[in-house]
Amino acid sequence: MRAIVDSNVYVSYLLGSENTGKIGEVFGLAAQGRIRLALPPEQIEELQRAITTKRYLRERIRLADLEQFIVL
Repeated sequence: MRAIVDSNVYVSYLLGSENTGKIGEVFGLAAQGRIRLALPPEQIEELQRAITTKRYLRERIRLADLEQFIVL
């Protein structure tokens, strides 16, 4: 099964504010290989741009943390 997740959900998860509940379940299932997250190149670029250009995000999220989703 494949799932599409909005960029804001990735950011919220990486910030640690939504690591429980349904969002946590989705990312947990992806980590277990039970679902595959659809992450198109355009969305990866959007996330990288947001994390590197927005000071609030840049101070709290490492690009290495984003890369874990690219691998999933």
